[in-house]
Amino acid sequence: MSGTNILMNCSTLAIHIFSMVISLIILALIIYRFHYNNLYRRQISSSPFDDQISLILIGNTYLVFFIYHLAWLSIIFRTFIGDFSLLKDHFYLGDSKLCRIQVDIIFFLTSQIYHSFLLQALYRLFKIISISRLTPIKIFQVSLNNIPIYILMIIFN
Repeated sequence: MSGTNILMNCSTLAIHIFSMVISLIILALIIYRFHYNNLYRRQISSSPFDDQISLILIGNTYLVFFIYHLAWLSIIFRTFIGDFSLLKDHFYLGDSKLCRIQVDIIFFLTSQIYHSFLLQALYRLFKIISISRLTPIKIFQVSLNNIPIYILMIIFN
């Protein structure tokens, strides 16, 4: 056990906790915005700059960020237990199935982060295409203003 390992683990822990707090704050702001829009209905539904779908996609990204950092926290705590030799009688810290499952979850969540970025990029691309054309295609108008399509895309992502 060296001081460098402990310092690196503590800094990684601080970065992940800070990122989780930022993700939670942004998710709370998005939920507040949806609640505010439902109470006051001030937005125009026919506006091409309707931000409800964008908020859903951004909320999806930050939810995945939060879960990603939560999974990393469990790995960091296992590393602390191994570094300090704490509770070695109660926990087996070798190559266990739990460790492999945690790494698989990290890989899965990393791919979900990239998929949520892809969803946002496709939404913005189709939105620009539908706004910039003089006679917009009906398929783009229907798909851009239909929230269940994006919720299904997030679920099957």
